[in-house]
Amino acid sequence: MFLKSISNFRGIAIIAIVAGHINSSGFTSNDLISSTIRNMIIGGSSLFVFISGFMFYHVFYKRYNYNKFITGKIKNLGVPYLILATIAIAHLFVFKLEYYTPIESMRNAAEAFRHGILFSPDDSHLMTTVKYYLTGRFLTAYWYIPFGLLLFASAPLHFRFANLSTKIQIAIIVGLSIVAIFVQRPVAGTNALHSLVYYTPVYLMGIAFSMHREPINRFLNNKLPILFLFIVLISVYQVTYAHEGNYEKPFFEYGGVDLQFIKCLFTIWFLYGLFEKYTFDLPMLNVISETSFAIYFIHPWVMMIIYRIDNKIHHLQPSGAENNIPMYLFTLIAVMAISVAIALTTKYVFRGSRNTRYLIGY
Repeated sequence: MFLKSISNFRGIAIIAIVAGHINSSGFTSNDLISSTIRNMIIGGSSLFVFISGFMFYHVFYKRYNYNKFITGKIKNLGVPYLILATIAIAHLFVFKLEYYTPIESMRNAAEAFRHGILFSPDDSHLMTTVKYYLTGRFLTAYWYIPFGLLLFASAPLHFRFANLSTKIQIAIIVGLSIVAIFVQRPVAGTNALHSLVYYTPVYLMGIAFSMHREPINRFLNNKLPILFLFIVLISVYQVTYAHEGNYEKPFFEYGGVDLQFIKCLFTIWFLYGLFEKYTFDLPMLNVISETSFAIYFIHPWVMMIIYRIDNKIHHLQPSGAENNIPMYLFTLIAVMAISVAIALTTKYVFRGSRNTRYLIGY
């Protein structure tokens, strides 16, 4: 059964993800309000993970077949990832960019090989290539795909979770969330296993929300203002104590409490409750939702082109520069529009063939 609320949620989630990736295009001021808003936007990947968990139960649970499930995910995620990764890695190799750059020629080798990064100055080109495929480090946001494939490969555990009692489900989600709060995200997203530990409670929460949709809707119905207040307060608190963005560190190091994870939970509850309470139909949002996976695959390429152009026009701004909100909004709209146009054009060129999912996930 099609759920309009989840469709709207998915559309907003991909917009939030793209918006969080283009801050250097005009949204760079370090004043309290700007930093707070950036903290509120950042973390859109959690929304995607939650929706994936929700849809696992809503779509696949009753007709669960692991072989069909994982085969579909490999086709829709793994194949386009392999194709696009090969193109991106080949580009980096040919032009001696990123980790193919000789260490003596790197602008900031200490940052590139900082603690927690899986790449090493001693890596051969072959090992660097293998690590690129395993981490998705070659382009913005592509870390999500190796992690996502591990998450979907864990489907038998998720199926068993769905058969547990509600009390045990809550205990598991709370316990794993506490673990996630302290392990935080992996450095630069380069460790898919680390990401799996961090995001699994969010995925399981999506399953639980799908299973217990009606009572959860009733519970959240009158709590939207307080949830939004918590989101704002946590974001302000982080800025007050000089933290902006995601928390990340090596798995076994202690780095304090990940407030961004807690904020993302409140954001999920707020948006889920909001879209369940207020259902609307916007044609453009429908298109964005329908092409969301393609946007995820395509928008880093669009951003890369923008950054290449910026070498000539210099519209990107360093952190701390005064905001240029019109430029930020223009960049966001342009990246979204171009990504959607590429997805729809590809579908049209191949006359609606489902084989386009092997290239762009749509």
